[in-house]
Amino acid sequence: MYTTHVDVDDFQPFGEGDERAGEMHSIREGGSGIASVQVGQLPKSGQYLFHEQETIHVLEGSVRIVTEDGDDVTLKPGDIAYFPEDTRSAWHFSFPFSRLLVA
Repeated sequence: MYTTHVDVDDFQPFGEGDERAGEMHSIREGGSGIASVQVGQLPKSGQYLFHEQETIHVLEGSVRIVTEDGDDVTLKPGDIAYFPEDTRSAWHFSFPFSRLLVA
């Protein structure tokens, strides 16, 4: 078992290479955690490949996710969605945006 306490001071920058995509508090190695993105930290739209299975729970803001298979969903606070490994998707954000992700 593992427990954690989330404090805004514990959030660390995350992203690919030199590109900052927001801040995240990791729950465990492998990508599970809480991610927060503010205006200007990410483009309003972008492509995302789910490298592994992922479940997300939107905490703040909203996001429209369109998968390569044609699924099209808009998630708002309280909504939960699951995506299989290797799912290609396009994300369209409303900022600020926060989500709990479990990979």
